[in-house]
Amino acid sequence: MLNTEMSSKNNSKQFQFVQNDLSTVDRSITPWVFVFGHRQMYAYNISTPENDMGDLEPLLMKYKVDIAFWGHIHFAQASCPMYKGKCINDQDESGYDAPIHTVIGNAGQSLTKIDYSPAPWSLYNVAKWGFSQVSISNATHMTMNFFLDVPIGEQPIIDHSFDLVREYPRV
Repeated sequence: MLNTEMSSKNNSKQFQFVQNDLSTVDRSITPWVFVFGHRQMYAYNISTPENDMGDLEPLLMKYKVDIAFWGHIHFAQASCPMYKGKCINDQDESGYDAPIHTVIGNAGQSLTKIDYSPAPWSLYNVAKWGFSQVSISNATHMTMNFFLDVPIGEQPIIDHSFDLVREYPRV
């Protein structure tokens, strides 16, 4: 969990914390690694890291973070696996390509308008009420679903979904 109100520039306390924390993850024990923060690194149609978090991005790649979850904005968004604002299509031997960035703020107080063209990295971006769910099947398969809001007692509808398949263990 990141404090997105603090500096995460190289050599800051938060940068050192993230580097130390991610470097100690034993991927033979912990197959999936997620990062969470309030203010987003990527959102809207912007292709550069926001909120002073650009120095953290190489750490997310180096330590093979699977998904970065962000809030703050009141809509839902999911990226392709991306690094430095570009979709990554090549995978290493473990099936890893890059972190997926998600914004999961569509259960908030009011929805944020989407009045821009989507960035090439944005695979899903909606201003619809809803919620998200991650289902981890095992060490190699997981799914993230973006559901639309429905009245109590009704079955939620999946508006967008993606699967991640990785080898295990990942090193």
